[in-house]
Amino acid sequence: MKRVLVAVIAGCLGLCLTGGALAATTNSAVFQLAGTKYKVNDRVLTMDASPFIANDRVYVPIRYLAQALGVADKDIQWDKGSGVAALTYRSDRTIRISMKAGDRSLTVAGSPGDGGVQQDRFVNNKTIAMDVAPLIKNGRYYLPARWVAEALDYHVRWSGPTQCVLVYSPGDVPPAPFPKVTTRKIESTSATLKITAQIPVISGLQDTAWQKELNRQIMDKFDKAKADMAKNVQDYENYVKSNGRPPIPLELFISYDQVTTGSVLSLAVETYEFTGGAHGMAWKDYYNIDTKNNRLLTLRDLFKENVDYKSIINREINRQIRLSLQNGDGIYFEGDMGFKSVSDNQNYYIDGDNLVVCFGEYEIAPYAAGMPEIKIPLSLLKPNLNENFLSLVTT
Repeated sequence: MKRVLVAVIAGCLGLCLTGGALAATTNSAVFQLAGTKYKVNDRVLTMDASPFIANDRVYVPIRYLAQALGVADKDIQWDKGSGVAALTYRSDRTIRISMKAGDRSLTVAGSPGDGGVQQDRFVNNKTIAMDVAPLIKNGRYYLPARWVAEALDYHVRWSGPTQCVLVYSPGDVPPAPFPKVTTRKIESTSATLKITAQIPVISGLQDTAWQKELNRQIMDKFDKAKADMAKNVQDYENYVKSNGRPPIPLELFISYDQVTTGSVLSLAVETYEFTGGAHGMAWKDYYNIDTKNNRLLTLRDLFKENVDYKSIINREINRQIRLSLQNGDGIYFEGDMGFKSVSDNQNYYIDGDNLVVCFGEYEIAPYAAGMPEIKIPLSLLKPNLNENFLSLVTT
């Protein structure tokens, strides 16, 4: 996990984004600012453009906003030359809205009869004065999400902590926003200790009590590392005083990486300690979060009951280690010191199409190898993965 990745498995895109697929079934949608993923009900989908804020309003690409609101592809029309756009929403009744880029007027009309399925004779035209106007940016037509959604009888809420727009039908509960990870920075420097910490803080989970407990667990690990370093500093200060040596600052450094795959948010929090000597020591704590059900996933949770998942994973890890040693492109311990088996609480994370099994320093390789990671394609494991986990990474 060398960088922040956002990977959305979107095998259902072909079905979900075809004309009319969302019509009359949409109850809620979530758009994340500056992101390319959005959610319709429980399906996580992708866009080729990102929402943004202008004039204190959130703008969303016309096609994705319209489809999320249940407007069929054939009922989305806009003319690039004139900047005029029209959306026709067909359910128990039909609503047609029209607007023009750069113009703050929004026209809303209804169609009488049987939901407007067989006719497009609109009556009761009403003009609404918006406080912002649709706009064209980089050749794309963007709509002010709140004005358009409310014109089609949806409610809209803004989630500041997660930077998400929540759109939902009247009478429904607002959808849960996409979870978000922000950084709490803690820094301090003295003659004998330097602390630089970037602590992940999770928001946007539906179970806020569990979310608070999870954030507390992450913070507790930092507090423990800080307390342990304070003891090391005391011993170190006594040592340099008794030997008449100038102090070299000890160091505590904490950072994290994150990967989102479908509804699984994986965090790897790395702690590095330098307490003197030739080099420091580092380790990682992993959190694989089922954001739908608000729980942490163990490696065991990924597999069907009664499946010997350890043997399956061990076999693949041994194969990759043998191949790496044969090719001369990796260093691992061999013999009695070599890899034996994954543990009951084995560290791992999900990265798109891969299960990544993680090891600590000196666990299966020399210090020079760092903290080895071995990727196993989920396709290789799929016959043995349980349906709940597969639904998390493929929605």
